[in-house]
Amino acid sequence: MTVNTNYTFVATPFQTFPLLDENLSSTFAPIQGMDALARQLSIAQFPGAFVSQENGQNITVKPPRQNPGAREVIGLIDAADAARFLMSTASLQNASGAFVKPTNASLLAGIAHSKVGADGVTRSVDLTSKDKGIYPLTLQITAALSTKADQATRTRMVHFLDYVAGAGQVPGDEVGKLPAGHAPLPKALRAQVTKARAAVAAGAAADPTGDPTDSPSTDPTGAPTDLPGSGPGITPVGGDTGDLSGVGTAPTEGADPSAAANAPEAGQAEAAPELSTVSAQSAGRRLMMLPGLLVLALVGLIGGPLLLWLDRTGRGPQWLRR
Repeated sequence: MTVNTNYTFVATPFQTFPLLDENLSSTFAPIQGMDALARQLSIAQFPGAFVSQENGQNITVKPPRQNPGAREVIGLIDAADAARFLMSTASLQNASGAFVKPTNASLLAGIAHSKVGADGVTRSVDLTSKDKGIYPLTLQITAALSTKADQATRTRMVHFLDYVAGAGQVPGDEVGKLPAGHAPLPKALRAQVTKARAAVAAGAAADPTGDPTDSPSTDPTGAPTDLPGSGPGITPVGGDTGDLSGVGTAPTEGADPSAAANAPEAGQAEAAPELSTVSAQSAGRRLMMLPGLLVLALVGLIGGPLLLWLDRTGRGPQWLRR
């Protein structure tokens, strides 16, 4: 096939496919996204439409689905989706000049001849390797797991890594098996998974709680010499924290720390706070309140209708009669 010259100078890779050919921009609309692309390819639907005008209106007509044996739709998808939708895959030329299809052997050859990234974990295929069995678009999937997560989260991570290093590497069509298009991890990468599982299970090392003994900013026997009047857990009482000349000395042993922290500055009048005492009601009075309220409610329930009846019948005291 001949590559469209309108795309010769496009810098790769790119996130979305640009429309650079004016002759095709009105009929060709590339599908973006691996999942959508795989589903569109599975039904052999051309990603575009023909637009014509009839009576001044634009009429859009999509080409019909192509028949098996005469399909001309092509797309970039992963090997797993190709196997899932029973689609044929192209053989790609590697650095040795050989054309290779994506199989378990060619994917594992790509991993065997891969370069480890600066992080020491991720890998990318060495596209300069002359091994004839390498599939050049092999991709290794890497997971990042936190050892500082809480215990419940790390437990779920451990179960996941147990599956990745064990049953998840067994190829098969059943649920839980490794589907076609994914190559099982080699022994060296399984060992990395096992090592990561141990690190996640152990969790992050606890941070040191105490300061080093040679720290120049802390005096374990008392307050720092350059901050008179302030010690561990004591806030200077001066109004201007930038000037520490008016701050009192640290409390002596046996003294009440709160008294030193709340002591007024020299020259300031002592202002005693106004306190109001709220006495709690005795439990006996609270217990007698509820029966009293119930008696009042019962009197109202009986007395109300009785007074209404006496008023209507003219009986009862004079003040009830109209």
